[in-house]
Amino acid sequence: MKLLSFIIFFTCFVFIAGFSQARKQRSDNQEMMFGETPSSLHPGEQRKESKSRASKSSKKKVAQRTGRDLEKEYYDRVLAVAKAREKAARIMEKPQYSDPSYFGHKRKPKKRPPHKMKYCRECGIRH
Repeated sequence: MKLLSFIIFFTCFVFIAGFSQARKQRSDNQEMMFGETPSSLHPGEQRKESKSRASKSSKKKVAQRTGRDLEKEYYDRVLAVAKAREKAARIMEKPQYSDPSYFGHKRKPKKRPPHKMKYCRECGIRH
């Protein structure tokens, strides 16, 4: 029993170590592919990514907004969602969506006599 538990523990340990090594190699390969090589003077050092001025200024603008501005934006979003739902409800009232005889068609299919019925590619029914 101890031998079996040792084997399971050892295989888990080897699997985790191999996974972390493969992950490290994959990230190194991606850095090489995208031109993020370390500098020749300091090969072990990674370059810092500088933030653009636009992102810094946008953070300042977000921080300067007051509670009333945020509240107004919230109510604007609520009104926009309500308007979209009303429009969707209005569209769903059309006979194309409310009448079951349309069955996925934009226009109501014609009712033909049985010997003249055609196969419909849209719904898979003869009508």
